[in-house]
Formats: sequence, C-alpha cells, structure tokens
Amino acid sequence: MPGRPKDKLKYLNGLNEKDFPFLIADILNLHYNHSNIKIMDGTGDGKRDIFSIDQKGNRVITQCKFHYDFSKTSGSSETDEIVIALNKFGYNHGFFCTSGKLSPQSKREYSDNYINFSLNWIEGHEMVDIVLENPTLRRIWFENEKIHLIDNRISIPFILRKLPEGILFEYNFPDSLALQNEIHLKIKQREFINPRQLHPLNHLDIRKSKNAFGREIGYCATIEKNVNFNSINDAKEEILNILLNDTNFQFEDSYVSIRFGIPYFPEQEESYRNFKAEKFNLPINSETYVVYKDAFIDEYDFLIDVTDDWKLPDRIHMSQLDNFCYYNQEQDFVFYLEYTCEVSKDLHPHIVRQIEIEKVIWSKSLFIIVDNNSDELFADYPPDELYIYTNIHKLFCWIHPTPMIHPADVIEFENSLKNDEFELLKTTIINVAHQNNLEIIDWQKASKIIAINNDDPFPSNPKTTYRLVDIFEEFDTIPSPINPESRLFIFECVFFLSEHNDLLLKERINSLEELFDGIGNANHYNFTIDDQTTNSIFLRAVYNPAYKLHLSTLENLKILNKDAQQSFENIEKKVKKIFPKANRYTNDYWFEELGVFLKRD
Repeated sequence: MPGRPKDKLKYLNGLNEKDFPFLIADILNLHYNHSNIKIMDGTGDGKRDIFSIDQKGNRVITQCKFHYDFSKTSGSSETDEIVIALNKFGYNHGFFCTSGKLSPQSKREYSDNYINFSLNWIEGHEMVDIVLENPTLRRIWFENEKIHLIDNRISIPFILRKLPEGILFEYNFPDSLALQNEIHLKIKQREFINPRQLHPLNHLDIRKSKNAFGREIGYCATIEKNVNFNSINDAKEEILNILLNDTNFQFEDSYVSIRFGIPYFPEQEESYRNFKAEKFNLPINSETYVVYKDAFIDEYDFLIDVTDDWKLPDRIHMSQLDNFCYYNQEQDFVFYLEYTCEVSKDLHPHIVRQIEIEKVIWSKSLFIIVDNNSDELFADYPPDELYIYTNIHKLFCWIHPTPMIHPADVIEFENSLKNDEFELLKTTIINVAHQNNLEIIDWQKASKIIAINNDDPFPSNPKTTYRLVDIFEEFDTIPSPINPESRLFIFECVFFLSEHNDLLLKERINSLEELFDGIGNANHYNFTIDDQTTNSIFLRAVYNPAYKLHLSTLENLKILNKDAQQSFENIEKKVKKIFPKANRYTNDYWFEELGVFLKRD
C-alpha cells in the first residue's frame, strides 16, 4: 500500500491488546503460509507467544507486543525476549511483532547479534499493508477505515461416511457450542451440501445414500462473534473431539470419515434453494479426517503413513519412479502401496485425453470375425490381438500403430494419424476377408466383444492407479473420502540364485517352479526369474497379502510386516534347497539392476 509508514498507523486505531495476537496468527497463516498455529496464554496486555510451523517445516515462535501508542519504539530489552524463548524451547526461527515500530539500532542488534537464529519482525505499518492487500484478511479484519475484528460469520460444510461400507453416516450434534475467545459454534443437521465445496469428492453411491438419493446431505457448522481465520481450525477440532469422546462411537470393523468442505462467508439467509449458489470461499482446501480408535488422523496419514522401520530410497532418478518404494533394511525387502479410483474428467484430464486418443487409433484399426476354419487365411498377416467370440468364432484385431511423437490435442492427433505401410496391410487383409465372406466390424462392436472377455478397452467407468510416488505428489487429486478397499499392498524380496554358467540351471529352475506350486495362498504370490541384465540369475518374489480394510496402512503394516517376513523366509528355505548359494539381494539388486539407492552403506 503506497504512503508513508507513519500515515498508515491510523488504520490501527480500532485494534486492542486482546485481538492483536489473533491478527498476528491470521497474518502468519494467510500471508506467511504457516500451519499448526497455537496461541499461548499471555499476560493480558497483548504480550503472547504463538507457536507455528513455516513452509519449510521449521518450528517458529512469534512474540506479540501490543502498544496503544503506535508510534512507540520497541527496544533491545523487548526484542531479546524472543531469543530467550527460542533458547528455552530449542527453536531457531522467530518473529517479533509489534503494533509500534523497531528502532534502527534494535533491528541491527536483532539481526547481527544472533547469527545462529533466523529472526524476522513485523511492525505496525507492515501489518496494515498485509491486511489491506489480502482479500481474506481484509474481509475479517478491516471495516470503516479501521483494522479490527469484524462481527463475521464463517460456515464450514462437512459430511460423515461410515467405511468401508461406504454409506451415509448420521450423528446428532449439539445445536450450539462455545469455543475459546467467546466464539459461538452452531451446527445445522441434514443440510444440502454443494459438491463443489467438497471437491475433490468421492460421490456416494445412490444405493447407499439412504433417502438422500445420491445427493450430498451433511452438516453446516457456522462460527459467529469474535471470528478470526484460525477459528476455523478450532471449530473443526471441536467437531472431531465430539465424535472422539462419544463412548458410543465405536465400531468393530469400521471407521467414520469426516470430510470438511471449503469454508465460506454465508449469506444472511441460507436455505436449500441457494445451496448451489456461488460462495465467498476462504483459501482453505477440503480435508478429510478419520475418527480412528482413540484418535483422529488426517486421511493422508491414514493412507500413506508407515512404521519407523520403513524408509524411502536414499536416491532415485525421475526415470525410475516406478521403482519408488519403502525399504526395510533389517529384513531386506521393499513395500509398495497403490491406490485405485475412478477417472474424473476434471481431476485426470491427461487420462481422459489418452482414452480419446486410443479411440481414434481404434477407429483407424481393423477388426474381423474369423471362424475356426479361416485361421490359416491370415498366416502371413498375423493379428496384433486375438479374442474368443463364440465356440466357433474369434475376433482378429490389427491395431493402427501409434506414433512415438504426436499432438496432445485429440482433433489434431486424428488429422495427423497416417501410416502408409499399415494402410497397405489393411487393404490386403480386407481383400482377403471379402474373398472369403468374413465379417468386418467397426471398433465399437469390437470393443464390446473384447469386454465379454473381461478386457474392456473402454469401460464406462475407467479407473486409474496411483503409484506410491503419485500418492505423495498428487494426493489432492484423489477423490475423498477414500475407499479403503482400493489400496493394494505389495511386498517384494529379491534373491540371488546363481550365475549363467551354472550347468544345472535349467533343471534347477524347473524344480523351483514345481516347488512354488505347493506354496499356500499361491494367489498372493508372483515369481519372476530375471536373467536378462547381467550374468546373474535372480528371483523376484512378490507378495500381495489380504489386509484389514478398517485399519490404516500403518496399522496393517504392523501385522503384514511379520507375515511378509515369514513368507520370504519360507521361500528362502525352499530356494536354498535347490540353489545352495542363494541369498537375499534386494538392496544390491535395486542398485545394480535398477540404479536406485535404497540404502547407501
């Protein structure tokens, strides 16, 4: 905001020592992007500490000092107190915030005398600039040419789901509650919720929505009176604690997921007639918590958190992200997590575009229904794919080649798709089909025939799978609440078997395959003999165990880690009976064959 610093101080005339720490907390959140903000009790004169975490994960202490005389200068005796607090709690990052100003000498001493600390300050005129330049801060804190806490209301829509059943869950919340700082919380039951406020939303199956007919019916919590931005977190925590402290709120094989939507400033009169109207949204994304056992945890942690004995790779290249996994050094095996969900046009546009490109390729391809007596007609032109159609018919498919480099736009791709060699082959095959009265069908009919073989190329509800690295990087594109049954737990252990010059190699591998046929729960295992990369022969054993749907990934790992270890020990014993020199080789294999440093020795 242009103007002299001293002229801006007039905007602080509406501020008092009680609200000052809450203003600073909102500035830390909305301007500096701090999280986990906690305002500690103080002396009542505006001198209070705020604990927070900055964008880089550093723990920060902010000290607030309010003066009614906004021209008053804070000296070294006041700024030194933040360093004392940092030393006391073992922090290295701090803010000193005053409604007045710091003297030039204090700033020099503040910056130069404590080189082991990262120290910043906010003066009164800087607060004015920050508040007036931020739309949300301005809406909460600025009115009638003064910065003060406005009598606002903020609404937080939320829904409850019982999982893994995937059904609407109803709970009778109190109509009204009192929060700290004299804030009132009112909760309305059975409200229509605009799905946009819950984006990205995993929509409720209409068959499981009771009498909601697939619509999102939930709750609307509204905070009133002394409402600041950080009151939103206080309200959410109060709602979660209500569920957590209810002794009747216990399930044997289920849990309740609560999704908080995007908070907004409500109209004076809210009704079902305007529940889809555009809102003045606050800059907070939707988030989901799992009310789980004796605590509530973030849905991200429910899905991705693991026990301490699992570590991410020490080094991995972008081209190797398919091999991104957790590694257990003590047991020398790895763990992958995958999550599958339906493709959404707005969340997965790249997948939708790829499906459309595949349809263009199929529209240029050739599909012929061939009876059992006509197979030999195409011996010189073998199909790319073959599917069983009836007892006496097959579907032969010649798929148009896909260029390695092509336009991203579907229409441009279709106009540019041309392969003279394939068109010549296609003409020859069509002539053979016509001469023998064979039926040529279009790609839509062909896709339906293939779907009968449980290999639908264009399903009505296509799915996409998130690898472990995708969950880390793109979690906000996964529709929520998640379906716990859509997780896939994958354990893999690699064994060195022998060298290529082993004279009994073929015989031993055949014996190994026969031995694995007798393993219990065989459908949970996959074995691959890798002999293509070096002179060594490796066995890659993959274990896909069943898991408990209502437990978090971390809790499942506490159980499955023992199962996986026992399984790989059993496999190792069997392997050594045939290959005496066999040993576990997972870490070395990842480095030597895949180029991934799981753990540097």
